[in-house]
Amino acid sequence: MGMGIEDMRTYQANRARGRAAAAEQRDLLLRHAERVEAQIETLRTHLDYLRDKAAVWDARDRGDELAEAAAWERVRIVVERMEVAR
Repeated sequence: MGMGIEDMRTYQANRARGRAAAAEQRDLLLRHAERVEAQIETLRTHLDYLRDKAAVWDARDRGDELAEAAAWERVRIVVERMEVAR
């Protein structure tokens, strides 16, 4: 989730320029924030997938066919989200 090397170099160079580089620094950081947000959303989707798959196995362990079916439906929905995100 770190900033790319070129952006880090630009950021460091702009620090010396002070106020003259303020807008560029702001834009650089906002672009990075957007990338981080996208990565967080991807991680949230993967977390949902893992929790839903665990729910499948939990329901199976308890012999709860209705809960297992519901968990599989949630897994299906998360997989669709993952495929759309590609």
